Amino acid sequence: MQNEICLCNGDKLSSVNQIIYLCSVVPFTIICSIILSSMFVEKYIWRPYVKKSLLETNDMDFFEEQVVPEIYTEKYLFDDNIDDEPERENYDNLTVLESTPHGNVIMNYYKKDEIWQYWVDKKHKNNITYDELDTVCRKFCKTYNCKCLYIDKKKDIEEQKQEIKRKKENEEMKREDQQIEKEVNSDDELFVKAKISTNKKTKTSVICARKSNKYKYMGSMSEFPAFTIKREIKNETKELGWLAWKTASR
Repeated sequence: MQNEICLCNGDKLSSVNQIIYLCSVVPFTIICSIILSSMFVEKYIWRPYVKKSLLETNDMDFFEEQVVPEIYTEKYLFDDNIDDEPERENYDNLTVLESTPHGNVIMNYYKKDEIWQYWVDKKHKNNITYDELDTVCRKFCKTYNCKCLYIDKKKDIEEQKQEIKRKKENEEMKREDQQIEKEVNSDDELFVKAKISTNKKTKTSVICARKSNKYKYMGSMSEFPAFTIKREIKNETKELGWLAWKTASR
């Protein structure tokens, strides 16, 4: 007996309805099966495998890459392995132009007063920071290979911190030695006195640099000497003789 598709009430489907059924229901069933199986494979097989492989290769940044912005005040740092040239006799003709977060800056070094002179955009003259000027100063020293002119205030502060730390350690050792001597001398006493804590709360003080670069504001960018060259106009008076005067008066 030939197999035929029937309705629920037992009626047979016509050939047209059979074609419609095969072209709609069957493809829909196949597509749904593919989608559901793909979702299952992606969630329970592919995703755990990828996560495991990334963890093994320490490459979790693959999903979220973040660009670390450059900190301006950490630019132009010196390399301790590079030797410095001996100090020059004159730095008057050496200048650098640098673009900072607070405008353009022109800087040079005035050796006579051992001071750094700078010109900055007029609208930013009160906004530029000392650390930004230090950065421009480092650019000057690296450009002209004169690291000896730069005074590193951060290094000076770190040296002071180490000195304070060593001083505290020495004082602590002295206190411990004195305490041991007191305990030895008190052996004849019947009762041992409780040790009195000598730890006192120390006030935290701000450490300032003992030496640093000196900067002097010279004016706006338009006032930089190279931009304000004045031409002298000479008025030369010529003496005219009688013949020349007579010729000119005609």
